[in-house]
Amino acid sequence: MKEQTIPKSLFHKNLYSTKGGNIIMKTRNTTTILLSTIFIISVFALVVYAQHGMEMKSEKRASDKARCAIEGMEMKKSAMVEMEHHGRTLYFCSKEQMEMFKTNPTKYLRVISIGDVDVNLNILTMKEYKDIMNAMGMGGMMKMEDMGKATHYISAYLTDKKTGASIATPSVDKIQLVITSPDGKVQKPQMKFVDMMKYHAAGFNLAKSGVYKIKVILQAADIEYKV
Repeated sequence: MKEQTIPKSLFHKNLYSTKGGNIIMKTRNTTTILLSTIFIISVFALVVYAQHGMEMKSEKRASDKARCAIEGMEMKKSAMVEMEHHGRTLYFCSKEQMEMFKTNPTKYLRVISIGDVDVNLNILTMKEYKDIMNAMGMGGMMKMEDMGKATHYISAYLTDKKTGASIATPSVDKIQLVITSPDGKVQKPQMKFVDMMKYHAAGFNLAKSGVYKIKVILQAADIEYKV
């Protein structure tokens, strides 16, 4: 399996250092996150419409929506605030979220490209996640999610690299994060699909200062073949 890291074009020059070909993020509390990826793709099927008219309608519906760059919620673009960032147009649910993102863009959004698919990770502290949910009147979701002793909320979703359109998450059997802490302990909670947000998410404990290695495992489907 080939390990990949996030394109350097997405990185703020003062927030990262490189070592041995890996890109390392320096956060404010001296916690550092190192991301690598393992992708297990058995079958990854895209729906192809038979009629051109259906394709055009689907593309239009997709182009009308965007993901919030700080917490991943999908909304109509007309109801969002947008900004340009390193050649990309990013969208936010509110101006406050956009200003929050500007202070440290790569702290909140990490993008890993595999062919024509982008794996998007939003990383928030539990306080940031709670504040954002409450500001949007969705504080009740916090009670529905069992986060235990989690210090951070991490969500993941897929987009088309060329168009930016969301790729239906149900087409992917599993999006899994495996995080290794500075002391070698491994966290692998089940990433749950949050239907309202259309992404997979879980809580993680990143309380210790140091380097955290995060592996993203993307699995579509398994089949059995008997000889």
